[in-house]
Amino acid sequence: MASSTDCETIMAELDKQYTEISNDLSEFNNLKKIQDIKSKINKYKINIDKLQVNCIIDNNKNYKSKFREHRRTLREFKSELNIKSSQLIKSNLFDNGESTNINIDDSNFIDPNHAVMEKGLDIQDASTTKLKEINRKIHDTIDIGTNTLGKLNKNTEQIANADDKIESVDLTLVRSLKIIKRIGRKLATDKMIWCLLILLVLAIIGILIWKYEYANK
Repeated sequence: MASSTDCETIMAELDKQYTEISNDLSEFNNLKKIQDIKSKINKYKINIDKLQVNCIIDNNKNYKSKFREHRRTLREFKSELNIKSSQLIKSNLFDNGESTNINIDDSNFIDPNHAVMEKGLDIQDASTTKLKEINRKIHDTIDIGTNTLGKLNKNTEQIANADDKIESVDLTLVRSLKIIKRIGRKLATDKMIWCLLILLVLAIIGILIWKYEYANK
């Protein structure tokens, strides 16, 4: 496992090699330079492999992204060198009528089928990343739904308890009204009794007064 400093050193070396190879390919017009460019491309590939082995740890997005970028660039360099070399060889054949001993189809360079396979691997990596992201979002959605359902169940229970309390209060109010009516009827009855008692007392007093005045006469 390489340190962060070592990985940054590899990244800097890859950027430097990228610039050198790009310049060489842009100025490539002589078959004698093929071996030199191939050597640089091979060193570039070695550093890419180092980046993959030592720095892509725990799904480090920065290094992983750079690795894919440089791997794609490596294929483009090889393809461009093959194309330009073929064009120069054909040009020499037409101009001089002679072939060349420089071999451009060695094992270090990819064929079209391999390029298609590499492209497929890139698409597979991108699809896997997207699927992981979709899967994560699905799990997050399920968690949110579960939490929401739990809150809804809790609110439903609270509403049910509130309904029970309201029903209990209604029953209490009905009972209280009945008691108040009973008390009211009792009070009315007591008032009538008091009125009768008062009338009776007044009648007795009147009789006594009448008898007293009648006896004096």
